[in-house]
Amino acid sequence: MQDTFSAGVRLGGLYTLTEIKSLIGYMLYPVDEPIPRQMVLDILTGNGTANYFDCCAALDELERAGNFTEDENGLTLTDIGRQVAKELGERVRYGLRSEAVRA
Repeated sequence: MQDTFSAGVRLGGLYTLTEIKSLIGYMLYPVDEPIPRQMVLDILTGNGTANYFDCCAALDELERAGNFTEDENGLTLTDIGRQVAKELGERVRYGLRSEAVRA
């Protein structure tokens, strides 16, 4: 039985904020244009990769840490965010990384 924290997350999904933040950075890294926040949430929650509330918390933490900026067009990695994404993004399982980037 799933609890609130695992609701909607498929087997093999992400359950820690560190993993979710790493995947978000990895998703944003190769994109040279802003991505709407809602699109990031839809990609991660729509296929059961992570819980909605954990994704929101991860995005908030990344923003507070200065890893991305947000404007009316969406999220854009900062130089710090690009460096962190490059270093930590590879820690997320390959299947989840490629699935997220394809989406």
